[in-house]
Amino acid sequence: MYAGRKDLKMPAIDDERSEIITRSSKIENYPGFYQISGNFLMQMFADQTEEAGADIFGNMVTKFSH
Repeated sequence: MYAGRKDLKMPAIDDERSEIITRSSKIENYPGFYQISGNFLMQMFADQTEEAGADIFGNMVTKFSH
């Protein structure tokens, strides 16, 4: 998020753990929420990530270069 505020390109890697959260009907005691659905929480994460200028990739990282 901080890199996006400085107009730096940044990737966000989505993995299978987000699928587990997305399918959860109820997540309790997440900071700021007494109770929230996993789908809504992950959508809020994605919205914030995209708003910060990140590209979201749903793939496994096998190689990284700078």
